[in-house]
Amino acid sequence: MKLSIALLLLSLVCPQETASVEIVKASWSKIRIGWERDPFGGPLENFDEMRSRARNERRVATGGGERARREAKADAANLAKQREQAPPRYYFIYKTKIKNNHTSAITQLDWDHVFYERGTENEVGRQQFTSDEQIGPGKTRELTVKITSPPTHTVSVTSLKLEERDRFTERITLVRIQYADGRVWQASAQAPVLADLAWMAGDSQTAPGFRQQMEEHWTTAAGGTMMGMGRTVAGDKTVEFEYLRIEQRADGIYYVAHPKARCPQTDFKLTRLSATEAVFENPQHDFPKRVTYRKGEGDSLTATIDGGEGTKAITFSFRRMIKP
Repeated sequence: MKLSIALLLLSLVCPQETASVEIVKASWSKIRIGWERDPFGGPLENFDEMRSRARNERRVATGGGERARREAKADAANLAKQREQAPPRYYFIYKTKIKNNHTSAITQLDWDHVFYERGTENEVGRQQFTSDEQIGPGKTRELTVKITSPPTHTVSVTSLKLEERDRFTERITLVRIQYADGRVWQASAQAPVLADLAWMAGDSQTAPGFRQQMEEHWTTAAGGTMMGMGRTVAGDKTVEFEYLRIEQRADGIYYVAHPKARCPQTDFKLTRLSATEAVFENPQHDFPKRVTYRKGEGDSLTATIDGGEGTKAITFSFRRMIKP
């Protein structure tokens, strides 16, 4: 009986399934505490200030006379001056809009708001939240959290500094989703993120001196995508070109190819990733079924296409382009 219960509970946890949730948008902002009112519902004065005010009010009320009123007025003026001299404080609002594409309602979500340094795409901050929300099948809801913790340690808690937003990019990572039917989706441990492909970014070309020369250009990761372009030149003519992108989706990372700007695109899902290799596969495609990028020594990079395991492969060797 115990074994049957354990197997049932195990079957309800589904890390291998997709989350069936769409991240519609994400944002963050900061608001000055006390600009209109304290967002956390507490008084703007601290405990000592509140005690001093209460003491003075009692002295006046119990017949302290004109002297008590003057002292109370002086204390109030001193407290007001201290507040003016103190630096302003800010609290932070984190938001994400979620669409539930599952057949069952969502009852709880664990989600991370992750921040990456623009350019390097290194993670520089992560806020972890749990939201108890009822989101019906096909419904969309905005999740909002207010806390005093900034997105990263470089974001000021005492000044507005609008330019801070330009320093990094942001992304929502779903960690755990609980559904009304008892099922629980759990993200796989150490799931790859787009920032792990930062070594692919840049401009590369094959060696000169041949009848044709190929080049590829990849942007850094931002907004959940890396944009790419490939071109093959023979003499003074472009004989092939391709629009590319690598994008983060709810169920993984995809390499998306548009040869000669052709639509619809062909998607290859990331199936293996290390610090020097990325493998994307689409078993249903005619050719190629697999695209592999490898980072070599120095500034070398190779791109290999093949028809699957054990088939003949075509490899293109690139070097980083030297800027004029």
